Amino acid sequence: KDNMIEGRPRESLVLYENPKEVPNGQEVNPNPHSKSFGSARKMSLPPMESRPIRPEEVLNMILPPREWVEQGMHFVQYVSHAPASRIDVARLREMLDQKLIERQARETGLCPVRIELFTQCFDEIIRQVTLN
Repeated sequence: KDNMIEGRPRESLVLYENPKEVPNGQEVNPNPHSKSFGSARKMSLPPMESRPIRPEEVLNMILPPREWVEQGMHFVQYVSHAPASRIDVARLREMLDQKLIERQARETGLCPVRIELFTQCFDEIIRQVTLN
């Protein structure tokens, strides 16, 4: 619960699935495609010889789910496992440019807003490449 925030997280350039409510007292399962929420806090990779690692599993370790509390309910939101199209890549560029203007990111020097937005952009590119 260390990484949990109060209220819905800010919109991100990283593509996420729809948020899911976590039943009271249960912890978030790092693998969103299993049937229920688990109790494991950290997801560890299996030994190399045991089975191939799916790109979705790697993605969940690189980009962990977002968690927050809103109106007393605990929500979790996993990174999307949908592959990106050419249109998605073009849309990412447009969204980055739009957000830089909206949030008034400085063009020169160190700018925390610019750093945050480019970090999100690179995370989304990592998501896209991992799934393709």
